[in-house]
Amino acid sequence: GVGAILAGGWMAMRGTSKGMTRIAFASMVMGTIGVLIVCATKIIWVGLLGTFIVGAATTLAGTSTQILMQISVEGAVRGRVMSLYGMLHRGAPAIGALVVGAIAEGVGLSIAMIGIAIIFCLGAAVWIYPRRMKISQALETGRN
Repeated sequence: GVGAILAGGWMAMRGTSKGMTRIAFASMVMGTIGVLIVCATKIIWVGLLGTFIVGAATTLAGTSTQILMQISVEGAVRGRVMSLYGMLHRGAPAIGALVVGAIAEGVGLSIAMIGIAIIFCLGAAVWIYPRRMKISQALETGRN
């Protein structure tokens, strides 16, 4: 919770949407690193550091994503886009949990989480990184 509160406070004090794509991208990588830390340790203090990182990354990712959607979508469809995002934001983690649970049955939860974090999250980061400037230009220019 502390990581989420501090990240939320920092986002509130920023006062600009410039660099929001960079924050969204970095928070994805940061969250993956946090999950890897939590799953790879049995030391409570190291695990707490990982949960701090995950909490901050979750808040940064959610806030930056919503800001980017709101500034890059035309006002006439903004509500529809945000409601679709809300449905996906609630439903997709349940599907992911089902997949992780099925994998964890065979290999254990820590290994399943580490595998998913590396394959999907860091895989997405590797795919997005060369395209980050083009994505940033498309999202941060806004259509308001």
